[in-house]
Amino acid sequence: MKCHHIASQIRKDFSRTCNKCSHTETESSNILFNKVKFDLRKAFFLCFEMATTTKSLSASYMGVRFGVIEKTARLFMHKIREPMKSSGNHLMDGTIHIDEFAVGGKEKVK
Repeated sequence: MKCHHIASQIRKDFSRTCNKCSHTETESSNILFNKVKFDLRKAFFLCFEMATTTKSLSASYMGVRFGVIEKTARLFMHKIREPMKSSGNHLMDGTIHIDEFAVGGKEKVK
């Protein structure tokens, strides 16, 4: 627990309460989905959409698509981007195969 006390009790809603200081910790504490004010299923779908989409996503599009306010979608998207960014520790080496990419813009012939 955050308060570092050992004695705690588990409640019916799966949260833990410290016996000494009464600090309550929920099952989603200290993870990405902590204090999410919308459905957890929507949060998972939003994460999946951000991880699998090749184009950039706007907060207004995600808000309409998942039925949340644009500001809520924007704040949650920022919360998701933080753990998704590269640390730079695992650089690619050797032969790298890329599925699709664009270099230099559109072709003039087409």
